[in-house]
Amino acid sequence: MWRTLSVALLAAGVAAAQDRQSADVIVQAVKVQTTKKNGDPWDVLGGAPDLKVTVRNKARGGATHSTKVKADTFEASFGERTVRVSVGDEIEVTVHDEDERLHDKVGEKTVKVTADTLKKKELKLDFDRVISLTLEFEP
Repeated sequence: MWRTLSVALLAAGVAAAQDRQSADVIVQAVKVQTTKKNGDPWDVLGGAPDLKVTVRNKARGGATHSTKVKADTFEASFGERTVRVSVGDEIEVTVHDEDERLHDKVGEKTVKVTADTLKKKELKLDFDRVISLTLEFEP
């Protein structure tokens, strides 16, 4: 009887683990519009933005990670591991033009993590002044 109970509990644990799949979110690349929404340049002297991407897992007490800043560019590659997520979590992704004093928000989007998202392992987004943002999900 104990053996049957142990096997049943083990099977239930495996099923629960499969239902709660998880992965690390990796920010791969971002490409943004050449101007702000009002047509102004990102920087005062007309330069390209200094891009930074922040990923926050809203479902896990606010675990947050920001990439390093990529200076003076409309396109940037990061390859940075950020936060861990599970199916059902929501992540908030924010792209900023990081300046000395004022940081312009390029765009912000909230995405719900699904089993399909983790299965595909890649998510491409476009929102606000962000032309494309590529996230990877690595188990």
